[in-house]
Amino acid sequence: DAYVRAAGHCVQQRKFAEAIPLARRGVERSPANLGGRLMLAELYLGLRQPEQARRVLLDGLPHHGADPALLKPLLDFLVERQEDAVVVGLARKFLGRCAPGSEAARRLAQAAATASYLRGNYDQAEAFLQQAPAWATSAAGRLLSAKIEFDRGYRELGLMRLRQLAREAPRHIDIQRELIERLRQQGFHDEARR
Repeated sequence: DAYVRAAGHCVQQRKFAEAIPLARRGVERSPANLGGRLMLAELYLGLRQPEQARRVLLDGLPHHGADPALLKPLLDFLVERQEDAVVVGLARKFLGRCAPGSEAARRLAQAAATASYLRGNYDQAEAFLQQAPAWATSAAGRLLSAKIEFDRGYRELGLMRLRQLAREAPRHIDIQRELIERLRQQGFHDEARR
């Protein structure tokens, strides 16, 4: 922990080259130090060493597998790199360890549902949606559900859900953008313009 604190002081002074070995040593000796782990991953990303950052984040799972403070940057990193199979595998492994309805469960289910959808595995995406009911009923979850229906070939049902969402959340830019795109695909150009 003292090494991690020293690395933090180096980061504050913008001495990143000196911070990395201190943070690495600190995380090796205190693997449950989440702040040190996140700092080390950030330092690696800053030096354009994404594989090192990936390893540091994944190595933290045994200590912080149900902690949203680790899950958010890890899942964001994996989604950005399109490592959808890894995201789904992590969700399968750690969702059962999270308290139902917790932020960690929501993050895992959300990332896995999105990754499954992007790979065309709609049944799996819906199964993950059901594991996070609070997120599934949110605007983002309902948007994903509508996209799944549309892409499965139930275009009328998907459009109906998108229209309803757009009426309920007129300022939600992602919903409006998705509805406009789907309307244009279906030839409803006048409605898309409106």
